[in-house]
Amino acid sequence: MGRAISEMVTRGTFQPSEQGYEPRYILAYKKQGNLIGVTFFDVTTAKLHVGEFEEDDESQLQKFRTLVCQIRPVEIIQERESMNSSVAKMLKNSPIVPTFTNLHPTKCYSVTTTLRKLEDLFKETS
Repeated sequence: MGRAISEMVTRGTFQPSEQGYEPRYILAYKKQGNLIGVTFFDVTTAKLHVGEFEEDDESQLQKFRTLVCQIRPVEIIQERESMNSSVAKMLKNSPIVPTFTNLHPTKCYSVTTTLRKLEDLFKETS
């Protein structure tokens, strides 16, 4: 039998046992033009949020900035080749500077694959 990953510990997932509840969001995003797709989850409660929105002004990123200010992610997961300099600058200047995990595009799911995997994971069992 082969070995499998049973746990992954990063700044976003590590939770000291003596610490009270404080949300620890990990945010993954994909920006294409003025559309931004996001997935974020709180590792302390295992609540998952998936969504997409359209920015009115691509250079200001007001909606994305508001999301980041509200959830204050401790870790950001993004495609290495599609890093956006305005997004990176905004995130690095946020009140809590997150850890950045840059993935190769071959390690990132497309929207269709992501939705299919989420449906498989959360489908009702009879």
